[in-house]
Amino acid sequence: MDFQRIPAKTPIEEATKPKTQSSGIPGFDVTIGGGIPDGSLILLLGEPGSSYEIFALQMLYNQAKEGKKVFYVSVDKPPSEVDLEMLTFNWNIDTYKSIGSWSYIDAYGAKFSPDDTSPVIAWDKGLLNLLRTKFIKNVAKSVQPFTIIDTVSHLLLDYDVDQVRELVENLITSVVRKVGGVHLLLMVKGMHDLKTEVLFSHIADGVIDFYLRERSDQLQRTFRVRKMRKAIYDTRLYPVNLGPEGLQIETAQRL
Repeated sequence: MDFQRIPAKTPIEEATKPKTQSSGIPGFDVTIGGGIPDGSLILLLGEPGSSYEIFALQMLYNQAKEGKKVFYVSVDKPPSEVDLEMLTFNWNIDTYKSIGSWSYIDAYGAKFSPDDTSPVIAWDKGLLNLLRTKFIKNVAKSVQPFTIIDTVSHLLLDYDVDQVRELVENLITSVVRKVGGVHLLLMVKGMHDLKTEVLFSHIADGVIDFYLRERSDQLQRTFRVRKMRKAIYDTRLYPVNLGPEGLQIETAQRL
């Protein structure tokens, strides 16, 4: 009797499979079934020192190298400081800024307006209102862009929860659902009450927790995917190694 091999995926399954975006971070994509679903808002919820910021920078740098548009809303530090952090790992984005594929939205230094040719966009008044209009409208013109708000925690220090929630929901409806891409919100774990963390975890399509804990005589970084819509994902803790080239996830070893 002749037997035919059953294909791993049927044509219907291939047609309906959600598109994904690779993070470019060694070991991460396999934990969420191959990549981040396109058109996702991801909340990175991290303890100070847990490297959640480096995770975001590494992902965005990888996208810029692949020719994707990156929009970086810098709330708690000037863009120049972000540049220096990236140079720690030899991630030089000068070329990407010069060709317009990497744009800063300088919310930290909003009162200092650079010249019009600068790759840094500065808001001089009504930050949230301008983020709702100019920023979101500019991003909406791109195809599958990558954006980041670093950090939503610092926005919550200056504005009430409902105002920031409305901004995020506007980003979802006007950008995330319409043009796709991956959009990151950084939140400092422990800075807000539990209700606020749960609210933004509910709004987001995905939630990734980053931890820093004692193990033997040293601190160890770990992460866990708590939520990821349109993906089959592993919820176990994974160790995170930080080296000269950035983060690497130890998928072979689980805690």
